[in-house]
Amino acid sequence: MKNTETKDLNYYKQNCEEDYINTPISVLRYISELEEAINYTHSCTQLKDKKRPTFEFWCDVNGIVNVNDFYIYKGDQVSVEYLVGKYVKETDNL
Repeated sequence: MKNTETKDLNYYKQNCEEDYINTPISVLRYISELEEAINYTHSCTQLKDKKRPTFEFWCDVNGIVNVNDFYIYKGDQVSVEYLVGKYVKETDNL
């Protein structure tokens, strides 16, 4: 009877590393590429569930100060419309 135990990427990586002299470099490279792809996929999945930060929080993190009816951004007076555009552009991919 065959052993049909499922083996994961770490199992194959460990086998290749134990016998790295006989393992083609392309196989080692392929495993590295798979690990990167898996890590990227996990990161994207986790970030997908994140909500866009509030405008006020974004302003605070970026050191933007609200003074009466205008904002100070990097030492310059800017309009709220300018900041909203920047906010949307920077937070769209979150």
